[in-house]
Amino acid sequence: MPLLRVKKAIRNTKVLIVLKKEIISKGVLSTITDLEKLKVKLGVNFIYINAEELFDEVRAITTEQKRRAEVITDELINNAEKNTMTKENIQKSVEFYIVIRDVLEKYECNAFTMPCFEVCATRFFNDEFNVTPCLAHSLLKEEGIPSACEADINALMAINILINLTRKAPHMGNTHPLAHEEKTDQSTPSGLEIIPEIQDKENIVSTWHAVPTRKMKGIDKDFMPYNIQSFTQSGWGATIRYDYNRDKGEVITLLRLHPTGEKIFAVKGEIVAGAGLDTVGCPTGFYWRVADVKDFFKKQLDFGHHYAWVYGDYIEQLKDLGEVLGLEVVTA
Repeated sequence: MPLLRVKKAIRNTKVLIVLKKEIISKGVLSTITDLEKLKVKLGVNFIYINAEELFDEVRAITTEQKRRAEVITDELINNAEKNTMTKENIQKSVEFYIVIRDVLEKYECNAFTMPCFEVCATRFFNDEFNVTPCLAHSLLKEEGIPSACEADINALMAINILINLTRKAPHMGNTHPLAHEEKTDQSTPSGLEIIPEIQDKENIVSTWHAVPTRKMKGIDKDFMPYNIQSFTQSGWGATIRYDYNRDKGEVITLLRLHPTGEKIFAVKGEIVAGAGLDTVGCPTGFYWRVADVKDFFKKQLDFGHHYAWVYGDYIEQLKDLGEVLGLEVVTA
């Protein structure tokens, strides 16, 4: 019955995709391009709006929307362990979330994604709004609404599956095996420091993006401890940050849909160290150990680099879910 509930939830998913010239983001070339196949196979529907329409909604924000945003802003600040941002800049990101939330309701959608690279290139985020979508992604997932970075439909579907299977609000991120040769360009992935506590660097993988949630251990549970950090050096673009060093030794399950829409890749790992807590930009995340990094990497080449993940071991449930959904399940 739990698996059938997941199937029903997916079949009732209606994704709002914000476009900027193209459906597929240049940042995620491994995403599925045949969205009609997902509609036929899993029942997922898609609604498309231009980025300019979303920007117009932000410009037309109402007093009532601003009031709702201020309440959430105060709650975020009051409950944070550390905050490096002004209330004004945090509230701008919260207002962006409020507008997205209301646009989702306007179009009767219950999932969201937008192409960060293409929209950032317009400079509207920089010059007019001083926001990034990161906080909106985090807050939507805390409500049980799938929301993915970079118009990545494969990651969005993985988030959708994990939310409905586990009732946890997933983190998602770039996922790369750690090179063992310290002098290679890949030994420190995109600014993440190699943590000294990692003595055994065999079978280590990193996962990082600035979209953790405060409900990663349960949507119905209390908030996890968190920091608020700006995405930019200039101090705008609010993001949630979590210290994954708190969870060394915890088992996690990672998931991604295949670009054909016919398979899912489920991976079991164990957190070994956190990283990027106080950095700006995307590099906030953790290092984790997989059973066989070579096996993982060979399979990852066929799926892509963005993975959604949750705490706990859900490999067997995902194998069973694959049968229910008619998807081949690849594991590592």
